[in-house]
Amino acid sequence: MSRARRLVVAALVVTSLGAHRPSRADDLPANPVLREAASHFERGVKLYEELDWRAALIEFERAYSIAPHYAVLYNIGQCRYQLQDYAGALAAFDQYLALGGGQGPADVAQRVKATVGDLHGRVARVFVATNVDGAEVTVDDVVVGRTPLSSQVVVSEGRRKIGAIKAGYASASRSLDLAGSDSTNVDLRLEPLEPAPLSAAPVVVAKPSRGRRSAVPAVTMFSLAAAGLGVGTLFGLVAVGEKSHLDPECQGAGCTPGTTSQIAMLKRNAVVSTIGFSIGVSGLACGAGVLLFAPARADAGSVRPFIGPGLAGAAGSFW
Repeated sequence: MSRARRLVVAALVVTSLGAHRPSRADDLPANPVLREAASHFERGVKLYEELDWRAALIEFERAYSIAPHYAVLYNIGQCRYQLQDYAGALAAFDQYLALGGGQGPADVAQRVKATVGDLHGRVARVFVATNVDGAEVTVDDVVVGRTPLSSQVVVSEGRRKIGAIKAGYASASRSLDLAGSDSTNVDLRLEPLEPAPLSAAPVVVAKPSRGRRSAVPAVTMFSLAAAGLGVGTLFGLVAVGEKSHLDPECQGAGCTPGTTSQIAMLKRNAVVSTIGFSIGVSGLACGAGVLLFAPARADAGSVRPFIGPGLAGAAGSFW
């Protein structure tokens, strides 16, 4: 008979749950706890027969956690054996014999004992020690105990990763190639983690915004005023100079021939000067209005307009 059909203890399990082996939902026990356990068990049987060992193992272990019965350990051991988890299978079969090996069918007990004898040749024993107590010991990243261990850890033969982890320490691990019946010691040293260095980056403290008006518009107006006054002053001086040269040529009612182009240039420079002064005066007025009517800001700096010969502008400090 194949291993897929050797779940002969199924009837015992379901009987212990208060019913015959269920084949329909109506056959499940009335007790909701036993009903849930029987449902997981029946799904495990079906999955085992479909050779889905991992899913079947999950269902059997769930059934055992809900309603523990020694017979389910047989099914758990069978699944772990198929998954080549020989250490897990050995633990399940040993527990099966210890809890109820004499209660089930004699042939099942004999078969389990024979399997246990075979499994002893497929497992190794490792004693794990660490330099600090309280470290979790792992086999293939699964926690199996905490140091100091009182006995060796039984592991399946093959390549095994033995590790130890503890908060505040760097984890440590070793990979071992273990043959059946091997026995070895593994010493793992966990080094304390150094505290993270303090960041040397400068701390930037942002000044809270006070929701007040910026001084930029005033600065813009004063800059425009400075440019306008500068242009007006420059072209005004040029126009004055040209007029001083034309005065001797323009006596009485008219000017001497040949001064037409000079007169036109004088008029143009005078117009540009007038426009420049107009822009300058308007800019000063607008800038002054912004400064006068905008709310004061203590930390926004200060602006001071100035006007001098051929020069106008604003000076101060700004945020």
